[in-house]
Amino acid sequence: WTSSLDALDRASAALDRGAPLKGSPGRLAPNVVARLISVPCTFDLLTRPPPPTRPMPPDHALREMMGKGSEHFDPRVLRLFGATIGLFPVGTLVRLSGGQLAVVMEVAADSTRYARPIVKVIEGGAGGYVVDLANEEAGLSIVEVLDPRQQKQNPTFMLLA
Repeated sequence: WTSSLDALDRASAALDRGAPLKGSPGRLAPNVVARLISVPCTFDLLTRPPPPTRPMPPDHALREMMGKGSEHFDPRVLRLFGATIGLFPVGTLVRLSGGQLAVVMEVAADSTRYARPIVKVIEGGAGGYVVDLANEEAGLSIVEVLDPRQQKQNPTFMLLA
């Protein structure tokens, strides 16, 4: 770990130009590591804040970040993060347009279809089957994100079952 951290530190120092931020001549632009880390850290703080703050649903957090992205984040890093986790991250409990309860299993393979992941239906209908929401023939879409605690569900268990 020590050699890896040293290499990372040297690389970030080499890439850090120390250019002033636009409109703020007294402040320095963040280095590449700070730009990379700020996006997932912010997402984590929004979706899992310290008590007593209520957590924001993952889709709302990502939308919030995308809406203010150019002000606070490197737009390329934000787009990459959004394409990687999708609008609904793996393990998100959702309600489908047909009334079924489902857990997101995988983000869409096509990043332009980020709002239509692959889900496992866990309640409603037969349950226990997988649906690719990017497939128009499925005729389903996500209508809301649910809090697993309020629904008394364990999405991780449902993914593995």
